[in-house]
Amino acid sequence: MTKQAFYLLWISGGLISVFFLAIVVTWLYGHFLTKSLAHLNRKLNVLFSSFKLATHEEEQEAVTRIADYVGRSPRKKEILIGIIVAQGEDFIESNAERLARLYEQTGIRTYLVRQLSSKRDYIKALGCRHLGDLAIKPAEKDIHALMGSSNNDVIYHALLALAKLGNPRSLAEVLVENSDRISLSFRAVVEILTVFKGSKEELFINTIERSDDYLKGILIKAAADYEFESLSSYYIRYLDSDNKNLKIASIRALGQLKNAAFEVYLLEMLRDQEWEVRAAAAKSLDKTGTSKSFAALEKMAGDPEWWVRHNAAASLVAIPGGKDYAARILDGEDQFAREAIIGVMERSV
Repeated sequence: MTKQAFYLLWISGGLISVFFLAIVVTWLYGHFLTKSLAHLNRKLNVLFSSFKLATHEEEQEAVTRIADYVGRSPRKKEILIGIIVAQGEDFIESNAERLARLYEQTGIRTYLVRQLSSKRDYIKALGCRHLGDLAIKPAEKDIHALMGSSNNDVIYHALLALAKLGNPRSLAEVLVENSDRISLSFRAVVEILTVFKGSKEELFINTIERSDDYLKGILIKAAADYEFESLSSYYIRYLDSDNKNLKIASIRALGQLKNAAFEVYLLEMLRDQEWEVRAAAAKSLDKTGTSKSFAALEKMAGDPEWWVRHNAAASLVAIPGGKDYAARILDGEDQFAREAIIGVMERSV
């Protein structure tokens, strides 16, 4: 073996040894870290169980024991946060005052509020998430301040946190003030509404009228599923909007109310120049229409646009007495209308 080959073999052996040693050290670190976390988790679970079962007289002592054990350790605070969140929303809501005292003495509230000032957007978003999950209402203003962030993920988690805190006026103010700067999809708004702990009806009332057309459309589309008749005046007003999407959202929301009192407004929208609007109105009449809609739907069944024809025929057949009326169209001369009715009836068999 040459001297050069010997050096290469020696270097290779050294690298393999270092690599193997790194694997062993990593495994040992992971093993001991896992055991350490498991121990902390068990200890904090025991302490928190004592807190849950403590009487009013015993509560302060239980809180003090937890605070002494947690100390200044961020890791212990994170584990304790996880334990509390795992108790569920009902527990957190019904024990709000007790938990508020625990948050103060263990430093959890201060710890999470400080996360909102982190230079890392991920930490800010995580802080928002935990503040919302734990329902720490005194942090509302601190979360509110994050709406100036340039990171959409931070803004989204801040909105979710505000929703979980349940103040309709505060959340409405944030949405309205920032609607021209933040981009919220329909799905995001629905998720925010889903976790909102306050009155959704009050939130819509405080938000819709003050929003721009884009956010109005999204809010009305989301509100439709809740069937709040108190919002009907907004829906009717925006039928005259120049914004097609807002107009369509309002039509669909009116239809979802399933109230024949709004039939006349939907019939009027069948005359709109935009075929998408006519199609939405025709479809919404299946829940709202009466025999007063028969003639208008018959006419729409012959519309130049396929979707308008289809929706009109489907609604006509769905309204009580509509099938008998539709049978007359089959004997008529309008080929489009006949085909639309036949297609709907075949699919309904």
